[in-house]
Amino acid sequence: MDNYHNRVISIAPKDIDKGYAVEIINKYLNNTGQYETYGFGDSYNDFPLIAAVDYGIAMKNALDELKETAYDITEYPNYQDGVARYINDKIFKK
Repeated sequence: MDNYHNRVISIAPKDIDKGYAVEIINKYLNNTGQYETYGFGDSYNDFPLIAAVDYGIAMKNALDELKETAYDITEYPNYQDGVARYINDKIFKK
């Protein structure tokens, strides 16, 4: 259980997190490196996700600690379509 921002509590089974979900999805898709993986996050529960993907992207409104570990940072926060804009501008136009 993680408690952060004094208003959010995240409850999950032990050793189950967003990074584990990436592992399961990669196994299901038989992705052994032929596909690039991206993950977007803004808070404490996103550290495992950022670590598990090829390109961990922190949202503009993310925790500073997450931004420090991320590959890149979006130009817009999540509440201004930051993920969609990043995908359109930096992945689709790559």
